[in-house]
Amino acid sequence: MTTMYGLADFTTPAYDEAQICLAIEAAISRFEPRLAQARIVSASQSPDGLTLQVRIEAVLQLPTRPEPTWEPAGDPVSLQATLSLHPQHLEVQGAH
Repeated sequence: MTTMYGLADFTTPAYDEAQICLAIEAAISRFEPRLAQARIVSASQSPDGLTLQVRIEAVLQLPTRPEPTWEPAGDPVSLQATLSLHPQHLEVQGAH
């Protein structure tokens, strides 16, 4: 699995929905410090297998001052995202 810009290359059919969801969770955990406890709560794949829609739930964290550390704000967020596998592209539609 080759990682570029936080996500592995899922353009081969060797990956299943569960592996992709775990990889998205890991990428958020590693590269997005503003989102804590991020998890995929639902996922649905298109019939052709080229698009995966996911709902991500997390807790928003804010930077503290004067140290650049992250502290939970306690605000839950829910994001809808679509991962297109050919070409590989992740688009986040909005937050609630």
